[in-house]
Amino acid sequence: MIATRWLFAIVVLASALVDFSTDTPYLPGSYIGPFYRVWPPSQTGSTVCAAVFCVLALLSLRAARRQRLVGSPVFTGRWTAILLRLLPLPAMVFAFAWVRPCVQGSMAWAFPVLAVTATLVLAVGALRSWNAAAIAGVAACAGIAIRLIYFAHYPIEMGADMLPLTRGALANLMAGRTPYTTYHLPAPLPLTYYPFTWLAYLPPFLLHLDLRWTNLAAGLAIPAGLFYVGIRGARRAQAPGQTAWPWGVRAGHPALLAWAFLFLLPSSIYFDRITTAPVMWALLAWALIATGLGLGCDWLLVGLLGAATPLAAVLAPFVLLAWRHAHGGRGTLIRSAKALLVAALFIVPFLLWSPRGFIDGAVLWFNDLSRFPGTKWAAFGTWQRYAGFGGLFWRAGRQRMLAPIQWTLVVAIAAVYWRRRSDKSRLAAHATAAFAVFMTFNSVHWPYFYQPMIACGLVALALAFRRTG
Repeated sequence: MIATRWLFAIVVLASALVDFSTDTPYLPGSYIGPFYRVWPPSQTGSTVCAAVFCVLALLSLRAARRQRLVGSPVFTGRWTAILLRLLPLPAMVFAFAWVRPCVQGSMAWAFPVLAVTATLVLAVGALRSWNAAAIAGVAACAGIAIRLIYFAHYPIEMGADMLPLTRGALANLMAGRTPYTTYHLPAPLPLTYYPFTWLAYLPPFLLHLDLRWTNLAAGLAIPAGLFYVGIRGARRAQAPGQTAWPWGVRAGHPALLAWAFLFLLPSSIYFDRITTAPVMWALLAWALIATGLGLGCDWLLVGLLGAATPLAAVLAPFVLLAWRHAHGGRGTLIRSAKALLVAALFIVPFLLWSPRGFIDGAVLWFNDLSRFPGTKWAAFGTWQRYAGFGGLFWRAGRQRMLAPIQWTLVVAIAAVYWRRRSDKSRLAAHATAAFAVFMTFNSVHWPYFYQPMIACGLVALALAFRRTG
C-alpha cells in the first residue's frame, strides 16, 4: 500500500518538475518553463531540480523495498478518490489555455466549445466516480485534440532538428541512399538515432502524413500497456466463473490517472511536437511490462528497445537480473541471445552500409564530449540551464568524470536489486531510480531526458497496484 502511494507521488512530482524545467526557443530566458516564466535560467535552479530527481530516485528504491501483497485498496475514502480522479483537470485547463494562441481560422469558434466540453466531462466523470480507464480516455481525447491544433500551427521544421533529420533519413532510405550521412538543417548534422527510432516514422512518411502521428501512437501505447497490466490483475482477482469485463478501478488505476496528468501537461505536448523520443518511451514501458509480467515476448521488446536507443544499456543489467531470477542461467542466455539478434537485425545492415556515418552519428555525436556536447557548451553554456549536475562539472572542467559516475550509480542500484532477489515485479521501480540518477549526471541535459524515468515509474506504479490493489 505504501509503495503504491509513494510511486504515485514520484510519477506526479517528476512530471510536474519536468514541466516546470522545460523551455522553448521562442521564449529565450524563460525558466522554469515557457509556460510559467518563474525565473531566469541558472546553475542553482538546475542543481536544485537535479537534487529533487535524486531524492525521487531514493524514494523509488524505498518504495520497491516496501511492496507487499496486501488485499486492501490503496486509495480509500470518497474524497480521496474524487481528488485522485480530478488530478488531470488542472493540467487539461492549462493545456487548453496554453494552446489557445495557436487556434486559427475555422477553429476559432469550435475551440472554446471543445475546451469547455472536455473540462466539464472530466469534472463530471470525476465527481460521478468514473473509473480510471474512462478518465484517461477523456484525457487522451482532449490531449490528441490539443496536439493536432498545436501541430497544425507549428510545422516540424520549426523549433528543433529531430523530426527534419528523421524525414531526411527516410527520404534517403527510399531513394536507395544511406540514411547515415550528413544533413544540412541548415547546419551540418549527422543522423544520431538508432535505426528503429527513425524507422518507426516510416508509415506516416509513406502515407504523406505528419510524422508526429507516430508520436501520438507511441504516447497512447503507454496507457494501453498500463491498462493491460490492470486487466491482468483484475482477471487474476476474479472469482471462478466470473466473466464480466473488468472495467473497474483495477484497470490501471492509479497509474492511468497519473498518465492522464502527464499527457495533458504542456511540456508533454511540446515534446511530442519536436522530438523522436516518444518511440523510446513506449518501447521502454512495454519492455518493462513484458518483463514484469513474465510475458513470453519480453526478449522481443527488449531487443527492439536496443535497436532504438543506446539507453537500453541502462535497463540491461536489471532485465538480466530479472531473467536470471525468473528463468535461471540458461533461460537468461537464450533470452539475451534472441534480444541481441533482434537489435542486430536492425543495426548491423546500416552499420555495414555506412560504418563511418553510423559511428560518427549514432555513437560519437553525443558520447565524444569534444563534439556536440563540447561545442554546445562552449557556445551557449547550455548544460547549466536544465535540470542536472552536468553544468557543475562542465564549469569545473571535470566533464569526463560524469560517465564513470553515471555507471557507478547504475551498477550500485543494480546491486541493490540483486540483493532484493531481483523480483521481476520490482524491476520497474529500480529502473526508475537508475534512469533518474543516470540523467542527472549526464553530460548533456534536455528536459525530456527525464521522461524515461517517468515511463518506468508509471509501469512500476501499475505493477505495484496489481500486487496491492
